[in-house]
Amino acid sequence: MTLISIVLPVYNGARYLPEAIQSCLDQTHTDWELIIVDDCSTDETPEIIASFVARDSRIRAVRHETNQKLPGALNTGFALARGDFLTWTSDDNLYYPKALETMANFLTHNPAVGLVYTDYSVIDQDGREIQKQIVKNPERLVVGCIVGASFLYRRNVYDAIGNYSQAAFLAEDYDYWLRVFARFEIAPLHENLYAYRKHEGSLAS
Repeated sequence: MTLISIVLPVYNGARYLPEAIQSCLDQTHTDWELIIVDDCSTDETPEIIASFVARDSRIRAVRHETNQKLPGALNTGFALARGDFLTWTSDDNLYYPKALETMANFLTHNPAVGLVYTDYSVIDQDGREIQKQIVKNPERLVVGCIVGASFLYRRNVYDAIGNYSQAAFLAEDYDYWLRVFARFEIAPLHENLYAYRKHEGSLAS
């Protein structure tokens, strides 16, 4: 198997964090590392992280002593990543069990593609599906962030593109995908592999 690095930034995410971590543990692709970046949480997040780190050696954690917001947390995590394929997820979202396996197989069998992104479900605060999201084709990226929350990209993409922009807070993902699209082929995969949770505290609620 190919090692996949998953970065999980979290700030006061105790409510849903155990489910997010468990969705990584439940993956059919077992060669992964999970790097949890605690961005100076003040709730029970540190205790939750510690309990999972003690359970599985594939999970590592680092803590910011000052809040650096999402782009800063992502950059901290990816600086520690050792995988050939890279991704990140949120503390309130979930991977479906075959997510990593399916995306890794796609990249393995499509060597010209630098980044793959997939369909996903939108769920409510209780995990009920609200809708299914079918991702759009790459050319639509110039008019909106169509990559969504389920994606995987190669190490050489990260090496070429570098860090997430801290100046682009709240649009750090869109900024990054635009930079990737300018230099690499990206491709949609129409399989539902992820659950994106909309709730009162989510950034896009």
